Amino acid sequence: MKHVGLQSRTKDVATQDQLAALGQVFRVETITTSSVGQTSYTVPNGYAPGSIVVFLNGVLQQPDDYTATSSPSITLAVGALSTQDVLQVGVLSSIRAQDDALLESTVANLPSASASGRKVRYCTNMAGRAGPVYSDGTNWRRFVDDSVVTT
Repeated sequence: MKHVGLQSRTKDVATQDQLAALGQVFRVETITTSSVGQTSYTVPNGYAPGSIVVFLNGVLQQPDDYTATSSPSITLAVGALSTQDVLQVGVLSSIRAQDDALLESTVANLPSASASGRKVRYCTNMAGRAGPVYSDGTNWRRFVDDSVVTT
């Protein structure tokens, strides 16, 4: 992930590999801003609380940057700066086991990253904590910080 400074904090900007992998597991809804200062958005087709990731202009929003407890509404902590702002919401999709999109795996059992380009898994024993990982074609990386997966 690339890092950018915003509102005196560092924010993460999703890489193309992350967005491509994200699209395998999440339904991505793009919502345009209709007015400067807008904080409330409606997610088409709704979401289940706790099953989304939110990007504003490509910048990953942290959970304290928005409130998403009552589908289909999302409220940002800070209003839009421009009518050109774009909110993207990744809504966890239902996944069929045969899709191989979010199978559970340990670090030792992850398939070759080169053979699994842009695939996503849920890794149960990586350093730090369990969570989603993606293959960039060379390494398996953590979504949360783009670091290479280790035990």
